[in-house]
Amino acid sequence: MSDQPEKRFRTEWSFDFGKVRDRVAEMTDPMVTDEAIKTSQFVEAINGAETSRVRLNLALGETTITTLAPDSPNLFEADLRHLGEIEYTVTGEAQRSIHVQQKPTPKMFLRGIRAGRLDLNWKIRLNPQIPLELDLNGGVGQVKLDLTGAHLNRLTIRGGVGENRTTLPAGGSYVVNLDGGVGQSNLTLPDNTGIRMNIDGGVGSVRLNVPGTAAVRVTADGNLGNIKVPDHLQKIRTTGDFVTKGGVWETPGFAVAQQQIVIDLDGGVGNLIIRSEGPVVV
Repeated sequence: MSDQPEKRFRTEWSFDFGKVRDRVAEMTDPMVTDEAIKTSQFVEAINGAETSRVRLNLALGETTITTLAPDSPNLFEADLRHLGEIEYTVTGEAQRSIHVQQKPTPKMFLRGIRAGRLDLNWKIRLNPQIPLELDLNGGVGQVKLDLTGAHLNRLTIRGGVGENRTTLPAGGSYVVNLDGGVGQSNLTLPDNTGIRMNIDGGVGSVRLNVPGTAAVRVTADGNLGNIKVPDHLQKIRTTGDFVTKGGVWETPGFAVAQQQIVIDLDGGVGNLIIRSEGPVVV
């Protein structure tokens, strides 16, 4: 008898997001004129570019970003399968800027509800030899970002709804900004690389995979979710109050390491989970 109330509670509050989406799509179908899926291709040659800044205002569907072959003559390539119109602009010569975005329309939200039924995707390829600043904004759907081999200076990911899987490049030093968003972010960090990672709020969880041999410092302030770090990180300071959680953790010898991974978390309601991969050097 004691188990019955709990069983009724779970049944009453269980639901399927996919079914909800389909029901809403059925109700909005008469409000949206059927529109053919379009395909677009864009190519930008290096042609004297010394640096590149690529800004992608992501749309509906899956986004996959990888690097081109090292000897590619192109700076940027894109194959898009989309609804509506795409705006593509290129400015600058030596400092080249590329901006791609879905042209907004009044019915874009309703199309977004129906997008789960469609095979919409963006496939982006970037030159690994030219120094890169990459900005990703918004979007609804999964993002797969493999920057292995890229000459990255800065990566910024803002907002968005869905899962984000990112592999960062090894070597040099760069900045990663992860700002808000709803969903889970999974980032794999390399060894022997200087990384400054700023994580600002958000609703979803952030999972970071770091090498066991890396020098790491984690600072968390004002977070409402759980914070989990590997056992070999030593907690050197506790912050927060009875509502928020925070603190500072470091690997032994962090201060004298030549290459450091610095992770700053500011606010948010999701969890921060850091996992160590490979052998741990203490």
